[in-house]
Amino acid sequence: MKSISRIPGFSLYPVIWLIGGLCLITTKAPADTLVVPNYAATNQANNDSEATFSIILREQIVYSASEFPIYPIIISEIRWRPDTSVGGPITTTISNIQIYLSTTRVQPDQLNSIFAQNLGPDNTLVFSGAMHVTSTFTTLSNGTKDFDIDLPLQTPFLFDSSQGSLLVDLHNFTGCNASLYDNSLANIVDAVSRIVNTSDPNGTSASFSDSGGGVIELIYSPASGPPVIASQPTNETVSVGETATFTVVASGPSPVYYQWFVNDTNNPIFGATTNSLTLVNLQTYQGGSYFVRVTNAYGLTFSSNAVLTVSSLPKVTSEPANQTVLPGGVATFMVFAYSVA
Repeated sequence: MKSISRIPGFSLYPVIWLIGGLCLITTKAPADTLVVPNYAATNQANNDSEATFSIILREQIVYSASEFPIYPIIISEIRWRPDTSVGGPITTTISNIQIYLSTTRVQPDQLNSIFAQNLGPDNTLVFSGAMHVTSTFTTLSNGTKDFDIDLPLQTPFLFDSSQGSLLVDLHNFTGCNASLYDNSLANIVDAVSRIVNTSDPNGTSASFSDSGGGVIELIYSPASGPPVIASQPTNETVSVGETATFTVVASGPSPVYYQWFVNDTNNPIFGATTNSLTLVNLQTYQGGSYFVRVTNAYGLTFSSNAVLTVSSLPKVTSEPANQTVLPGGVATFMVFAYSVA
């Protein structure tokens, strides 16, 4: 990784990453954190653990793509948290451990018992060597343990959730001389599963599978690229005088800017510069195609068109009134309305 000088007028510092022979540019800003599975960010069951670091093993864990941002990220560190009862405080060293990351098409609970069948085409060795662990066994305000079993990666990993799920392939060659148990999570949200060989760190097949898996916290930064639209604006049909709202959900390296248009880019809507556009007291002439342009420092993305139909339904000015008549009598109901042009 190599830092370069600040670009005038740019609020962040660009950083060049060399990953797998590719040159990627991101911005040097405070790193983001992500707990996967997401459910575990504020939930930790008692005595739900695994011995990933204590014993010799090979373990593959897959985390569903749905747990990650929709834009590419660069993972620079992985953290684990201790089990609530037998996880620490502890200081120890795993003398020889290797971790590979890859993007796999395999989903949780679909891992093949043959390890090689699960690896993605971008399988990358991100750490190899001794892993030094110091866990203070701290309980956070939400009742979970702190993610303080941390491992900065020797090689950052580019992960794009649109291409598949994240596979962690861990080879523990030595184990450690302490009872180090990291927190795991049952697959109650179908977000994680694992397979394990508990005797051979270079094993080719698993000795058992588990529909749950270890909880991790990733330290990452967005990779460079234009915004990605996760949710498009949808068509609206309203009557004259009513209100319509269009909304887009977009993600990507910040800051992100919005500009709404009607029919074409020659017709920007003044002041419409957020992810939501609200039009009030609509008239028939305002019907048309509405869309938004989303931009950041790396490019722009247009949403799909959302068609607004403003219907000129008749306007009722006088409602029919209740009537009471004798048997055999005649009742007449009348309504007065006019058409809105």
